[in-house]
Amino acid sequence: LHSPIWEPVRSARTTDGCKMTRRLLFLICAALTASAVVAQEEQAQQAAVADAAPVEPQPEEPQKKEEEPTNPIPLAIGGAAALAALALVLGGGSKKKQPAALLLGPSNAGKTLLFHRLVNNEVEETVASMKSDEGIVDNKLLVDVPGHRRLRNEVTKELTRATKIVFLVDAADATRQAKAAAELLYEIFCCESRPSLLILCNKRDKAGAKTPARVKLTLASEIETLHKTAKTMGSTGDDQQSVAPIDTGGKFFSFESHAPCACTFLAYSAREDKLDAVREFLLK
Repeated sequence: LHSPIWEPVRSARTTDGCKMTRRLLFLICAALTASAVVAQEEQAQQAAVADAAPVEPQPEEPQKKEEEPTNPIPLAIGGAAALAALALVLGGGSKKKQPAALLLGPSNAGKTLLFHRLVNNEVEETVASMKSDEGIVDNKLLVDVPGHRRLRNEVTKELTRATKIVFLVDAADATRQAKAAAELLYEIFCCESRPSLLILCNKRDKAGAKTPARVKLTLASEIETLHKTAKTMGSTGDDQQSVAPIDTGGKFFSFESHAPCACTFLAYSAREDKLDAVREFLLK
């Protein structure tokens, strides 16, 4: 074995042994690294379980400590935020009124009396309303809109959802109410939805009550005056004056020829007459 003949064999064995040793060392290091990583993960899991485990109270040091009162402000803010979010989801971020039939007319024309008869089926002594009231008539939404001049903005808002309009005029005081009634009718004629009107010449049972034909003529005269004024204001460039979509062709205004929506006049008593005619109009 010590002969020079075996020297090449010993050299080859030494070279192969070095290569094998390096490979073994690499595998050992890789195994140790993997074991360390696994150990660290196990320690982290154990620490997490320990932190999550409830801590048992110490029996040797019993303490009775009053609970501090909960601050209601964060709860209230959170509740309000939740309700606002819910309203945003359900309402789509906007509040749109439900379509409805409207009771309109000047103050003291008898709207609220008729409203209570239609909704509650009873006659109530009423005074001039200062806010809108809603009720259901034959599964239809009905809104009693106040007719006071100071609440004209309320009329404008409600007109955006009008499907039909029951318009009341005091036939026993038609001359005095004519201007206020004509202003309301003029605004209705400006409404884009063009709802049909049932114009009740109310209080027909009162002394001096005018006939529907006479009330119609009186209202037409007032509307003609308003229309001419609107045309004059419009020609002078006054943007504050809205011009109703009425084209009389230079003729005197008439409901049959120039009103932009259907208008039916009827002598009526909100206190005494049956409700059939009004109900039929609302259900059409």
